[in-house]
Amino acid sequence: MGILIVIRSELGKIAGYGNCYKCGLAWNVVEGYMIPYERGSSMFPICEKCFKEASIKEIEGYIDRLVDIWDCGGTHNGMTYGQIRINAKRSAHKIKEELCEV
Repeated sequence: MGILIVIRSELGKIAGYGNCYKCGLAWNVVEGYMIPYERGSSMFPICEKCFKEASIKEIEGYIDRLVDIWDCGGTHNGMTYGQIRINAKRSAHKIKEELCEV
């Protein structure tokens, strides 16, 4: 990873961008891997490169971390955060299976 990427990433974080939970790079320098949890809604706790490299257990941990941050009690679009967590993990498993990596 080049120093310019790291500098751009750090500037992105200062500007308010989130980051990949695996490699730590900000979303202004990497693309998030979209993990659907309901029709029309996705989360991206890790980047595309890291999703391909991570085990399903690692990905589940990153999903848990993001949902824990989101969870303010109650619901989101009529879904509990527990259901969002379950749906995202199911989607991640399906995607990894389709990539023949589980």
